[in-house]
Amino acid sequence: MIDLSWLQQYLNNGDLLGFLTACYTRLIGDLFWGIIVLIIGLYLHIRYQSIIPVAIVFIGLGSLFIVFVPLAAYKLGYVLIALGLGSLLYKFIRSFRK
Repeated sequence: MIDLSWLQQYLNNGDLLGFLTACYTRLIGDLFWGIIVLIIGLYLHIRYQSIIPVAIVFIGLGSLFIVFVPLAAYKLGYVLIALGLGSLLYKFIRSFRK
């Protein structure tokens, strides 16, 4: 049987938002943080119609994930930094081809 006493602790303290966040984090793990970053990146891309702000946010949030959330989103931080640097490099190379 799975020990879910840590979830019961959230409910005993009356922390419903913490309980829901813990459930999502437990079920989907690193994907929880990835979904949040994806929503932010999607909003920025729709708002500015450019990949540059999204790349900057990916690099910034990726480095913050590596430093402040090492257990939950350690690998996600490196993926975000790689995506950000890759998109900046693509935009840089693409500017010379025009």
